[in-house]
Amino acid sequence: MLVSHGVLDQAALKEALAEQTRTGNRLATQCLAAGIADEQTLARVLAEQCGVPAVSLPELVLPLSLLDVIPELDAIRYAVLPIGLSGERLFVAMADPLQEDLIAQVATSAGRSVRPCVALIGPLRRLIGQAYGKRREGATELRGAAATVDDAELASIPLLSPAGDSAPDMLATGFTGMAFPPVESDEIVIDDHPDDVEVKGASSTDLSVHLPTTHRVLVVDDDDEMRLLIARLLRGRGMDVLESSRGLEALAAVRTYCPSLIILDAMLPEVHGFDIAHKIKRSDRYGHIPIIMISSLYRGWRIARDLKESHGVEAFLEKPFRINELWATVDRVLSKGAEPSGVRPTADSAERAGRHGLRLYQAGDLEGAIARFQEGIKIDPLSAKLHFRLGVLYLKKKGMIYQAMQEFEETIQLDPEHYPALRSLAVLYQRKGFKNKAVEMWERALHCSPPEQRGHIRKLLMRLIQGSTDAS
Repeated sequence: MLVSHGVLDQAALKEALAEQTRTGNRLATQCLAAGIADEQTLARVLAEQCGVPAVSLPELVLPLSLLDVIPELDAIRYAVLPIGLSGERLFVAMADPLQEDLIAQVATSAGRSVRPCVALIGPLRRLIGQAYGKRREGATELRGAAATVDDAELASIPLLSPAGDSAPDMLATGFTGMAFPPVESDEIVIDDHPDDVEVKGASSTDLSVHLPTTHRVLVVDDDDEMRLLIARLLRGRGMDVLESSRGLEALAAVRTYCPSLIILDAMLPEVHGFDIAHKIKRSDRYGHIPIIMISSLYRGWRIARDLKESHGVEAFLEKPFRINELWATVDRVLSKGAEPSGVRPTADSAERAGRHGLRLYQAGDLEGAIARFQEGIKIDPLSAKLHFRLGVLYLKKKGMIYQAMQEFEETIQLDPEHYPALRSLAVLYQRKGFKNKAVEMWERALHCSPPEQRGHIRKLLMRLIQGSTDAS
């Protein structure tokens, strides 16, 4: 990739690789140290390789209060640094942004969802040392050498698109007065016609209004023997037991049946158990449901405390556990009483917020529409429909393209065959220079697309794949 983008020629590459073997540096850091290319150019190539945005460390204005979410030893050991907040999402600079277990660990510690960004390990390690050192000295912010914003409260996260994109994109971290680059939406085709956007009445059933007289327990574990054993034990106590072996099944079961207790394994296919707990506990509609997290991978009192304090999980059991431990934990959690006082929000509450948002949008109030859809998602974060429509609204507001992409990602996490969201992501990834991610999304969209659009998608795929082949 460095050669294809003109950063190195073959001779320089051979020399850099030989020097890399001698020094032990990673290739991009070695190229930076040798003066072959600047940090931003190398970061853009890393962004294309990893499929996530890169962060321009020299332009960063870092509020040092963010460092509280990651202990210094962990930041040094794993080469990770929190760099900004956008709503409930924590942006983290990482040398290895594809390590899902590390991202889950940071999310648990921070109590927020994590958006990874790639950075060169050499400059990142230096910045980590400077940041934690400055915080010990009592400083409140750390400014990169090329930072131009005067106040950290007004700063944005300087994200770099992959190599080949013309300019960096600035993602706002809270200040609505920032000047954003325009969103070029004329080429993006999103299904936001009335048939797609309008909510046609309330949901037909709402099982969260009245819980069953017996406890309904959802057991989620991809270990069949463990799941069946727990389910059999609970049924022996007269409980109504639902079973799930995958993350998406679990989320669908929570939304449909609203159980009175969830026993949740941490490591699951499709959606990590920590992410499931985070979605449930941040929800107005499902947040009252107690969760007992179980795991054979995550161990120790620290992870148990982090899960309780950051994710609101009521209990944590390490596998293997004794039957008496399970009974004692289930009895203790259920005896506390999961029922909150007052009336809980229902599915119709979230739908009403969406309908109100639609009316505000039709009246020209985009900000009000976004706020109402955000309210609906806070009530029911498991609604793929609400996430998709919020993504469409974000696209219509300048500077919100990354937020739109995040909402479309949430949509397909909840509904993997949501064609409009897949198609939107394919177009947006392609536009931002993430060719491999664009190919992935077009391939997924192809499998669930209307028959009349498949020929067009195949042609797009062929052009993308052929372009990548030519470049390599």
